[in-house]
Amino acid sequence: MLLSVAGDWAYILAAWKAIGEEDPRLGVPTTYYAAVQLVATATALDDDTAKAEILRAQFADTEPGSDVVDPLEHGRTLNGIRGLRLAVREVRAKFKYGGTADDAHRAEVASRLADRDGPGDQAALRHLARSRPR
Repeated sequence: MLLSVAGDWAYILAAWKAIGEEDPRLGVPTTYYAAVQLVATATALDDDTAKAEILRAQFADTEPGSDVVDPLEHGRTLNGIRGLRLAVREVRAKFKYGGTADDAHRAEVASRLADRDGPGDQAALRHLARSRPR
């Protein structure tokens, strides 16, 4: 099976790529994003105990310290859930966050992302701060 996931994306307006005396009308728009593809063998898990194990791991990651009941206490609700165990054979990933832009242009885009603060902007800003030009 092939699982493809993309996220943490933010549209970068053309004018944001211009600094100093550069003409903002000549800027080239882009999108910053992360994309991952997994090639894996999937095994369906329909057993309540196996599904509860997956849910416990999910709660530990997404709701650490929360006071949720053990998934097995949900009884018949587990019937509507199918778990998957993936045996990953290959990973392909692309993280596009201004890796070819110089520090001045990256700083301008970062400033604009912080000011706009739209959906995806904070995640893109964190990735931009971590990545360095190649």
